[in-house]
Amino acid sequence: TARSADGDGATAEAFVLLATEKPRGAPRSLRNLEAFPRSLTRSGRVRACPGVLDRTCHALVIGPVTRSRPPRSRPPPGRATPRTMRFKARLQNEGIIVFSNIISALDKIGSKCMMHLTKEKINFAVLMSESYEQDVSAYADLNVPDIFGEWRIESQCDNCIFLEFTLKNLTDALNSAKKAPVCSLKLTKRAGQPCICIETKAMEVNVAHDMPVKCMRASEYDYYMPPQMSKQDVQLELPISKTLKHVIERSRTLSKNVIIDGHQTGQMAVRIETDAVAIRSFFSDLRPRMENMEDEDMNNSASVKVDAKKLAMVLNCYNVRHESIIMCLVHETNLVICVTLAPRATGVMTFFIPCISMDESDHARGGG
Repeated sequence: TARSADGDGATAEAFVLLATEKPRGAPRSLRNLEAFPRSLTRSGRVRACPGVLDRTCHALVIGPVTRSRPPRSRPPPGRATPRTMRFKARLQNEGIIVFSNIISALDKIGSKCMMHLTKEKINFAVLMSESYEQDVSAYADLNVPDIFGEWRIESQCDNCIFLEFTLKNLTDALNSAKKAPVCSLKLTKRAGQPCICIETKAMEVNVAHDMPVKCMRASEYDYYMPPQMSKQDVQLELPISKTLKHVIERSRTLSKNVIIDGHQTGQMAVRIETDAVAIRSFFSDLRPRMENMEDEDMNNSASVKVDAKKLAMVLNCYNVRHESIIMCLVHETNLVICVTLAPRATGVMTFFIPCISMDESDHARGGG
């Protein structure tokens, strides 16, 4: 064994192990010779690096190994790494179906998903594009105790974990688990890549899906929070039936855009107007909602023009078990769909749909 030290306090070590007899088999002797330095490594006295077997003198040369002081610095504060995070959850029976349907509805909006985990909440943010103002964005705020049977989370950032992943991977994994009695989720690593391992067991068969994720800084979550809503002009609770969803889906074949006229008295009209055709569908006796409204004037009215295809994607929320779906209109600015999941304690989903500028012809036709 030889040691040397430089002026910076770094220590270099090297040692040579000699074999007194010729090894019977090179591969086996290589493993035997490497076992000794590994045992010293575990004891903390030396550190070993890969060696080379010299067939002439039957020696295994290991080194040099350099240790520097001070030790490697820790990740900066706020940076989440898989080593500092632990997450494990379990879904059972009905919880698997509820969670799967919520994820499927979000998957219709976009592929990139941000997931924020805490002790009591799980939040999703899905953006169709990087721009809030030009495309649809969807958000889900779920209460953990009402969906998950087991939930354990630990991190150095106040027990919060923030992840980015492709939503379709989670959708496919949960769809395959719908008939299983138990589904578990665990944050782990595969070949150095952070993953959420989704395991199910049904009919004595274990199925595991490894979903790659990207660990994000907890401080970045503020960027993906729902945008501030403008003062709402009209709030109406949509009918329980899927009539509106069917109307919008059929409208896509006739026009790219649809115009929605809402009145706080409970009246709503969906109109399609082109040079070739003009169609209006009327909905009456809708329930007015007054939550979070500054002006509770029943004479309020609002009109918005939106992309029919994007609105049809949002209305897939009808496939999720819910208590109510509320449409909020901000005149010529925004259309917001708020879904209260069933049971009420489960959580809420919110969809923001940007509006298209209305021209004079849209106003003129709407006035009739």
